Amino acid sequence: MLTDRKLLKQITQALLRKPTWKIIVRNNSWLCPFCGMIGARHLSMEEQIEGKIAQHLTAECEAWQNFAGPEQSLDDLRRRAKLIIFKIRIGKWIISDRRYSMATDDGSWICPYCATLTDVGLPDGDPRAPGTYGDAPEESPFLTGIARHFLQCKGFEAEQLQSQQQLDEIKAKVNRQSRQTQVQDRFLKEPEWQLLDSERNWLCPFCANSTKVKFPNTGPTPQFYKGLGEHLLVCRSYRSLRGKPRPVKYLTEKVAALGRERRLEALRRKIGSHAIWRCRDSALRWYCPYCAERAGFLFPDAQKNDPVVFGKFTDEVLNHLRRCPVYKQRKASIKSKEVMFEVLQKANQTYQAHQALMIRFQSNPLFKVVSDDRSWVCPYCVAIADEVELDPDLGHMKDHDSFVPVAELVFTHLRSCPGYRGGAEPTASLADLKAEVMQRSHELGDHDDLGVTRITDEWTKLKEEIALHQSVEEGDEDALQASIESAKATRRRLLPNLPEIPGYDFAAEQISCEDIGGDFYDFFAVNEQVWGVVIGGISDHGVEATLTMSLTKKLLQSHGRRQRSCTETLVLTNQDIYEELDEDTFVSVFFGFLNVQTRAFMFSRAGHHPLLVYNPLRTPRLNIFKTNGMALGVDEGPIFSKSIEQRSVQLAAGDVLVQCSNGLITAPNDENEPFGAERIQRLIEQYGHEDAEYLAWKIRKAVQSWQGKREPDEDITLIALKLL
Repeated sequence: MLTDRKLLKQITQALLRKPTWKIIVRNNSWLCPFCGMIGARHLSMEEQIEGKIAQHLTAECEAWQNFAGPEQSLDDLRRRAKLIIFKIRIGKWIISDRRYSMATDDGSWICPYCATLTDVGLPDGDPRAPGTYGDAPEESPFLTGIARHFLQCKGFEAEQLQSQQQLDEIKAKVNRQSRQTQVQDRFLKEPEWQLLDSERNWLCPFCANSTKVKFPNTGPTPQFYKGLGEHLLVCRSYRSLRGKPRPVKYLTEKVAALGRERRLEALRRKIGSHAIWRCRDSALRWYCPYCAERAGFLFPDAQKNDPVVFGKFTDEVLNHLRRCPVYKQRKASIKSKEVMFEVLQKANQTYQAHQALMIRFQSNPLFKVVSDDRSWVCPYCVAIADEVELDPDLGHMKDHDSFVPVAELVFTHLRSCPGYRGGAEPTASLADLKAEVMQRSHELGDHDDLGVTRITDEWTKLKEEIALHQSVEEGDEDALQASIESAKATRRRLLPNLPEIPGYDFAAEQISCEDIGGDFYDFFAVNEQVWGVVIGGISDHGVEATLTMSLTKKLLQSHGRRQRSCTETLVLTNQDIYEELDEDTFVSVFFGFLNVQTRAFMFSRAGHHPLLVYNPLRTPRLNIFKTNGMALGVDEGPIFSKSIEQRSVQLAAGDVLVQCSNGLITAPNDENEPFGAERIQRLIEQYGHEDAEYLAWKIRKAVQSWQGKREPDEDITLIALKLL
C-alpha cells in the first residue's frame, strides 16, 4: 500500500512524463487515464493539483488499482475529451433553444434536426434548467444519448435545424400515433387500465375518475382507444405521474366509492320523490320498502333539514340494502303502500305498548322487584321470570330503545302468564313478590331440597377408568398407552354436532395440544324453542381431565334440560362435581340458554371469559358482557352461589356471539407474547360481517400464524353464533 507521500510523488512524475496524464478539458478539468472520467475539476496553478488527483484515484476510480490498472490510449482519451466537450456544448444549446428539448408526452426526445422519435428519455426535472445536470453534466444519460444520436444524424451533419412550428406539428403527430399504439398496448396488458365503473365507463388509472368513454359490449374498438387517448391529452395526472398509473387497490377502492356515491345520489332522489322510501313509525324508526323490516336507525327530522344528518341517513339506508335478503333477490320489488301501512300501524301499536309498559316499570314498585340473580318477578303470576333480567340501576329504562329488549321479553312472558289480564293492574302485593324472592334464595342455598342428582352410574364408570389409569401409570406401558388412546377417543366422541336451526349460523373450532387437554363445548336442545350453549375448560391435562370434562357436560345437560336458570344450573353442577375434584383442579364454564323464537339469550359464567357480541348496527358495534362468577370446584357452598350472576340480551339480526377458551387468549408466539383478547376483538370487528364459520376459521388461522411452528401449550377452543 502506497503512503501518501509516495502516492503524491508518483502522481507528480506521471504528470511530468506521461502524455496520457496531461489531457485537460474545459474549465481546467483533468481526465483520468485509467477510468476515462473527469477526475479533478477547476484546477489552478495556485493549488496542489496532485492532492485532487490522489483523492479521485483512492476514493472514486475503480480502474486505478494502485497504478497496476491499464491506462487508456492517448487517442481514446482525446476522443473522450472531445465527447465531453461536445456534451457540455449540447447542454448549453438546450438551455438557450427550446427546440433541443422537444419530447413526446411519455418523455421520448425528438431530434431537432432529423425530426425523428428517439429512445433517449428526458432527465428528471426541467431539461432547460442549468441545475438539472449538476456539477458533472458530461455524466448525464440524457446528454450522452443526444451526443451519440447527433454523431450519427445526417440532419445534424448537414446542420438542417427544424423550425419550432415544424417540431410542434411533428410532436403532435407523433404523440397521437404513439398514444394510440401505447393506449391499446397498455390497456391489453396492464390491469390498472382495465377498470370500469358500475356504468361501464372507463376509469382513468391516473386521475382515478370515471370518464365519458364507455366500454363497448363487443369489446374494445379503435374508437374506444381513441377516446382513451383524447382523455389523456387533458389529464393533468397523466402528465404529472409521467405515465405511471396508480395502484390497482387504490383504483378499485375509487371505483367502489364512485359506485357508492351514484347509489347514494339515486337514493336521495328516491327518498325525496317517493313516500314509500320515507316510511317510519312513531319513534321515527325507518322501515325498508323491500323487506318491510325496521332498520336500526332513525329517519332524520325534516324540519331541521341538516344535510350532514341526511347524508348519514342515506349511508345507513345503503348499508341496509346491501344486507337486505329481499333486495338481493333478482327482480326485487318494493312493497305496496297498503302493506307498508299495515306494518307501520302494527309497529306504532307495539311502540305505544312499550311506552305504557315502561311507564309502569318506572312508576309502579310492583314491576321493579328482582331476585338475587337479577331475574324479574312477575307481579301478575308472582313467579320469577328467569328470561327477563333487570339492571339494578334501571339503566335499561332511560329511553325507549334501551327498554325494547326488556319489553319484548316481558311481553313474551305475559303471553303465557296465567295471572295477566290485559291492561288490568296486578293483584299481588309487594310482600308477596319479596316472599317469592326469599323462597328462591332459600332453594338455591338448600342442597337437599333441590333434588340434586348425585354422581350417576356413568360417572361411577368414569371414575373406574381414572382409577385404571392411575394403576397403570407405574406399571404396564402398553396398558397406559391404551388408557390414553381411550381418553382421546372419548374426548373426540364428546364433540357435538353443530345445530341446524333456520335463522341461526353456528360454528366451532378446536386446536388440541399434544397432551390430553380438557377444553369442551356443547349445544343441546332443552325443548323445541330453547337450546343450551356451553363452553368450558379443565385446569388440568391428561386422562382425568377428559373424564372430568365428560362428567361436567353430562351434569350441565342434566340440570339444564330441567329448564332451570343459568345460575341454578351452574350451582347444582358445582355441588355435584365439587367432591370429585382435587384442590388444584377447577372447571371454568360459560353456560347460556338461547330461545330461538324470541331471540332472547340468558347466560352466566363461572370463571370463564366474557361474552363478545358484535353487530355493525349496534352502538358500540362490539359489546363485552362481563358477569361475576367463580369457577366450578373452587367452593361448594354459599360463596359460589352468591358469586354467580345471570345476564340476558335481546339478540337481533346481524348479531355475532363469540366465546373462547383460555388457550386462545394465552396462545404464545416464539417470544412468549400471548395472543391476547384485543387481537380477537379486532378480528371480530374485521370479519364479523361474514358468516360464523368464516369468522371462526379466520381466528383459527390468525392464532396459528401467531404461534408459527410452536405447538400449543393448551387446547384452543372457539364457538361462534350468528343471527341471520
